[in-house]
Amino acid sequence: MKKCYKCKIFKELSEFWKDKQKRDELKPVCKNCNYKYIRKGYSHTHQISGWNHSEETKRKIGLAHKDKKRKPFTEETRKKMSKARLGIKYSKETIEKIRQARLKQIIPNKDTSIEIKLQNWLKKQNIEFETHYPILGQPDIFIKPNICIFADGCYWHKCEQCGFGHLVDRDKEITQELQEQGYLVIRIWEHDINSEFN
Repeated sequence: MKKCYKCKIFKELSEFWKDKQKRDELKPVCKNCNYKYIRKGYSHTHQISGWNHSEETKRKIGLAHKDKKRKPFTEETRKKMSKARLGIKYSKETIEKIRQARLKQIIPNKDTSIEIKLQNWLKKQNIEFETHYPILGQPDIFIKPNICIFADGCYWHKCEQCGFGHLVDRDKEITQELQEQGYLVIRIWEHDINSEFN
């Protein structure tokens, strides 16, 4: 039960607008009163505060605010603002926590068509695997204990055979680091997946 601010009658919660219950917690108005005030000419957004402003009032408000301009920032304030934009200096411990949290995020959150083709093929072969395993590089497919499979799109990973340039340096770094950690890294190009796994 809730008391309407206008008619002063206690009514069920269903008698109040759901989207207004939180906003008008201090002065809730029931549906019936709300309709009455709208019909009388009250603004829907200013149902509690009163009538819409007249043209004369709008003109007076406009004149009152006309000469009020924000003062320009002082040189000292500008320096403080630019320092704030440079970012916060994190400790090594915090940076490691952020890195670990980032590894657990799945990006992209939707598998690509070539990843789905590979996954379907592995399912047909009854090979168990995990997708976007939380290690360096987030392999598209991970087969325990140590096989990392990356399905590289020809455009995004610069396939030379398809004429997009050279392999991305980041891909080379990730492959090298994972191999040093004892993982077997397999990179399969999009054109190979499309021709072999259809």
